[in-house]
Amino acid sequence: MNATTRKSKQTLRYDMGERDMSQSYMIQSLQKATHVVNRLQREGYTVEKVLLGEGRPKIKISWHPRCREFGEPAVVSKGNNGSHYEKAMVEFEGCQLSWTVR
Repeated sequence: MNATTRKSKQTLRYDMGERDMSQSYMIQSLQKATHVVNRLQREGYTVEKVLLGEGRPKIKISWHPRCREFGEPAVVSKGNNGSHYEKAMVEFEGCQLSWTVR
């Protein structure tokens, strides 16, 4: 078994180089996600999940008739395993916002 030497800071690789996954980066992501979640909740949306750590914060909401106000979403998956659904995704205030239409 080989020993693994770890760097003091973890890095994430992007097409445009490396980005430190430092504490300040995580704090900025958390602040951005918190701002967006608070706004969505004030406007009547239900937030199901928030993910931080890989690129933009990812926020999943329950489908709402007003979801079209976010613009034309990219439909990333469709299914028909007994019930039809579409998973939609848009960028919203620096976060990746997604919902499932059933």
